[in-house]
Amino acid sequence: MTVGIFATLYNLYLLAIGYNTAFIGWILLVATAAGGLAIFPAGILVDRAGGKYALLWGSFGAGIAGATQLIFRQPAALLASSAVVGAVAAIFLVVPSPFLANHSCEEERAYLFSLNTALTLVASVIGTILGGFLPGWLQSPLVLHSAIVHWLSIVLAPGSIARSYQLALLTAGILGVPSLIPIFLMTPGPGKEAASVALLSAGSDTVTLPPGSTESATGKHRWYAPLANRVVIHTFLIGPVWQFALIEAFLGLGAGLFIPYFNVYFVQDQGASIALYGIISAGGTILMALATLAAPLLSMYFGKVRAALYTELCSLPFLALLSISSHLPLAIGAYLLRGSLMNMAEPVLNAYMMEAVPARHRGTANSTFNLSFQGPWALGAVAGGQLIALRAYPLTFSIAAILYACSAGLLWWFFARR
Repeated sequence: MTVGIFATLYNLYLLAIGYNTAFIGWILLVATAAGGLAIFPAGILVDRAGGKYALLWGSFGAGIAGATQLIFRQPAALLASSAVVGAVAAIFLVVPSPFLANHSCEEERAYLFSLNTALTLVASVIGTILGGFLPGWLQSPLVLHSAIVHWLSIVLAPGSIARSYQLALLTAGILGVPSLIPIFLMTPGPGKEAASVALLSAGSDTVTLPPGSTESATGKHRWYAPLANRVVIHTFLIGPVWQFALIEAFLGLGAGLFIPYFNVYFVQDQGASIALYGIISAGGTILMALATLAAPLLSMYFGKVRAALYTELCSLPFLALLSISSHLPLAIGAYLLRGSLMNMAEPVLNAYMMEAVPARHRGTANSTFNLSFQGPWALGAVAGGQLIALRAYPLTFSIAAILYACSAGLLWWFFARR
């Protein structure tokens, strides 16, 4: 929910306090670069310590950095706090896929990954709708002249519009606090996770640890584990990891050009209100969640890789339609269909990627995939910010469509054609 509100309002808040989309591009670049630098340490942390403690520290760091972004409005402060947000966000990118893969067998994985993604999308729908309506509610005189707003006025932005965005984003941070509860209930480390998975797989009271585990049946750490950790580098270089990384790089570069600026596109270019954009974005997320739940059925019929390939190809005409649309209803329809088709098979493809990696190295592999996506995404966000500042939406969407087509071609060449 918190992420849904931030995704809806943060760019508009920056515009309201006097920045343009070119500066927003630099904000995104700094955040993503910091995340790229942190993503391998985050993967190693997850492999060594498990997801619980990584998520706890990441949550506290994200809360502090997010509050700093809203309290301090100077460019240096915004860039520095964005770097911290990007670094701790790496943890949230790395944890889910290895955690889910370690708690499931191959037959369950497509459904589990799809369900996890669908639940996340449904929660973000609520946040997106709230993000669309909160600024209007918070602009009321009853709120703007309340005692708490007067008490916070020393850190709030001038102007009712900017202040309403700022208050809505602060509300989003408060809504994120209960997310700590399930983190406290998680298993502390990877050793217990691996043992529980092995016990379920064996179907008996004998625990057989998964291949590549650094613990023996008696729980003692093997002396050659550090050497084994270094061997994985060779495995990554000769295995499918670099192929997936290249595919993710083209996807990230294309996505960075326009995904961060959909709120600017609809509000400034298409003339939608903030509330209407919240509804549009929420509708897109609902369709995406429903499509995600249908993805395992496609993977049963076509296979995981071909299901991802075909849905990505079907989304490209709607991306092209966004580049030429001058009517809001047409743009809304293209936006909804593009997002649902492009993202529906992503969970089953992630499951396939995790199956290609030994269990004990899934955190590091997931870091590789995320870095391959996020690095080019940051470069694309900078370029997209410059293009959108010039209102060059047709060129932006067209370049993104070409990059997506290249990604689909690589996915077919490396995997689907076999």
